[in-house]
Amino acid sequence: MRSCHAPLVENRATQPRPLSRMARMPNAVSVITERVRERVRAERLDLGADPTAAERLVRDELRAYAERSLAGSLPTLGDEQAALGRVLADLTGYGPLQPYFNDPEVEEIWINAPDSAYVIPTTKILRSEPRYN
Repeated sequence: MRSCHAPLVENRATQPRPLSRMARMPNAVSVITERVRERVRAERLDLGADPTAAERLVRDELRAYAERSLAGSLPTLGDEQAALGRVLADLTGYGPLQPYFNDPEVEEIWINAPDSAYVIPTTKILRSEPRYN
């Protein structure tokens, strides 16, 4: 649960507590994600047929973004590994829910609405509010 993108709270009451809305995807990550999507469409790539293509494209765009940000034309990226994981999850995985699917302690995920889900680990029920773009 420690490396998830959506905020979690322990549900101790009988009624779920409302959580603040999850922040939108960071601007740098959304720019990179959209550029990769444009390249996939332009090059007519099938990311399902070539599992390495997505990571290669994301790394290319991460490098290009970092170079542009060093020149001062874009905000800095921050944690490149986290950005790589987030963009790959958005392109080839389950977006903001991907960390829960990767977590061996999560037993179930209940999706109630586009911005509301419950993550059920083996020991307690947690509530999450993922944000899909």
